[in-house]
Amino acid sequence: MYNIMVQQNFKEDFSSDILFNFLEKYCEKIGSCFIMTNLAFDLAKKDGDIKKFCDTIKPFYYSSKLKYIDREHKYTTFMTVVRQMCRYHKIGYTSKVKYIKSYYEIIYYIRKPS
Repeated sequence: MYNIMVQQNFKEDFSSDILFNFLEKYCEKIGSCFIMTNLAFDLAKKDGDIKKFCDTIKPFYYSSKLKYIDREHKYTTFMTVVRQMCRYHKIGYTSKVKYIKSYYEIIYYIRKPS
């Protein structure tokens, strides 16, 4: 038997350009890798682009999964949406926890396919 993971969040296909256009605007880029940080998220939220981004991808989600889109986003909840999009499009990403004294931040590295 084959173990096939069924995509359970998205009801129809959408372009990965939605994600990469957002990342291009707010993330630092090294080569083909976008670096998503809490600072980038805060800037996008201040500009109102987190809500715009979520409104853009909302039609592609199943109604039972809209909880991921409709809630008030913090960095961690927004990155859940980004990771779902990455898995759907088979986009590679990794995360690294950066510690500064008692504070930590999860930094995501998202690789744009060539």
